[in-house]
Amino acid sequence: PYCSRRCDYCDFTLTTPRQIPAARYTEALLAELELRLAAHPVSALRTLYVGGGTPSLWPAPELARFLEG
Repeated sequence: PYCSRRCDYCDFTLTTPRQIPAARYTEALLAELELRLAAHPVSALRTLYVGGGTPSLWPAPELARFLEG
């Protein structure tokens, strides 16, 4: 979800903040997931794609918090 620098081939609109707002990002994803599940209920998710940017810059505790959500 984040990039430490902008690659020459990237067409996405992005910024490369010095401090990544990881907790805010996790909260936004959890809120989005809640909205999606309310509209399209499922008993379990089978696949999670974490890509775009550099997912490894998302702190592990925040990723774990999202996965638990």
